[in-house]
Parts: sequence; C-alpha cells; structure tokens
Amino acid sequence: MKFKAVILLGTLIAATVSTIMFMRFSNDHKECHTTIKRVTNVKGKTVTVQEHVCKEKYNI
Repeated sequence: MKFKAVILLGTLIAATVSTIMFMRFSNDHKECHTTIKRVTNVKGKTVTVQEHVCKEKYNI
C-alpha cells in the first residue's frame, strides 16, 4: 500500500513539473511588441494609437 502511494505521489509531482516546464519554455509571448501609430483625425488633431501585436502559436 505504501509503495503504491509513493509511486502515485512521484507520478503527480513529475506531471506537475513537466506541465510547468512546458508552459514556461513554450511560452512565445516574448514575441509581442507594441506599435504606436500617430493618425490625424477628421478634426485635424493628432491621435496616438497603441496596438499590442503578438505572434503566438498557443493561447493558454
């Protein structure tokens, strides 16, 4: 009985660590950048528009 509990606990820990490592190293959110555009509107005022652009494979 105790041996099965140790095996189960080890499996759960290994699965948790594997999941955390996968999420950390496959996170391609680092490829994001902010683009700033300056546009003149109809009234002649300059408007600054910021856009957050990401190239992500996964959206977790």
